[in-house]
Amino acid sequence: MKAMNEQAHESVSSRLPNGEITIRGTPLATLIATASFLDAVFLLLRGDRPSDGECAMLDAMLVACCDHGAEAPSTAAARTAASTGNALHSALAAGLLAMGPKHGCAVEPAMHLFSIDEPPRAAVERALAAGERLPGFGHKVYSEHDPRTVALLARADALNVRGRHVERALAIEEALMAVKGKRFPLNIDGCLAALLLDLRFPLASGNAVFILGRLPGLAAHAIEAAQLKTYIRSAAHV
Repeated sequence: MKAMNEQAHESVSSRLPNGEITIRGTPLATLIATASFLDAVFLLLRGDRPSDGECAMLDAMLVACCDHGAEAPSTAAARTAASTGNALHSALAAGLLAMGPKHGCAVEPAMHLFSIDEPPRAAVERALAAGERLPGFGHKVYSEHDPRTVALLARADALNVRGRHVERALAIEEALMAVKGKRFPLNIDGCLAALLLDLRFPLASGNAVFILGRLPGLAAHAIEAAQLKTYIRSAAHV
């Protein structure tokens, strides 16, 4: 079994003799005039500029990540921190620290799973035999399908950017159902992982994309919680 190699890039940024910053060799002033924010994201994380279809796909992926309700762990943490009088950046940090393998940070492990050349059923049986949870599958709210996954895959088809890693992810979903006798749907983390691989993003960038997408939602919730001026207490608080 061999995982996809990480891509090697020139330095993320450097400084010209006049002090101007370059990103992957392109002056920042040039990017300001010619690039979108998502162009810059591709350049920073993947190392090159995207096609129009790739850019539109990443845009849809970030929209899918931006919010998932006030009860999501990262959002609840950001709201609670903001409600106790913390500054916005502290509330955002609290939200980020609430992320982990069960919320938001399963993208990178799922990318590893989808990048390994192993029959889907063998991958499922190996993980289950080791007592491991397959990253990118199952959701406590969505038992049959994750609507965000359905929407993203439809968008990928429309943009013609769906590739072999999405097909592998769906094959593992079917193998998992066959072995367990119950559906564990490809969730948002797994969908992001497969699409990022098809978009040629390096493995180490996976969780960063989810975080990038979720930050505006965390900010909106933290601002709202601060404006309500209501101290959020847990049910167990005494």
